[in-house]
Amino acid sequence: MGFSVSWGFRSVLDEQTSEDFFDRFISMIESRGLCCAGGYSAEGGDCFIARLGRGTVTPEDHSAVVAWLKGAHPVVSVDAGALVDNWHD
Repeated sequence: MGFSVSWGFRSVLDEQTSEDFFDRFISMIESRGLCCAGGYSAEGGDCFIARLGRGTVTPEDHSAVVAWLKGAHPVVSVDAGALVDNWHD
C-alpha cells in the first residue's frame, strides 16, 4: 500500500528554503521507513509515498505524513489520496 500526496507553498521559495524544506520532508518520511517518488519545485511538490523494502504504508504513516505537511512552514495546501495497492493498481 502507498499513497499520492501533493502540496503547495505560500509563495515561490528561494532555492535554499526549497532545499531545506525537502531535506526535512525526506528526513521525516525516512524516519518512518518510507520513501517517495515524484518531484518538487519552488512552488510545491507531488509524490507517491511507499514503504522502503518489503511492507506497506499504514494508515498511521498516512496520517503522520499528512499532519507533518499541514504543519510544515511554508506549506499552505495538502492533497493526499487514499491508500492504494502500489503493486497492482
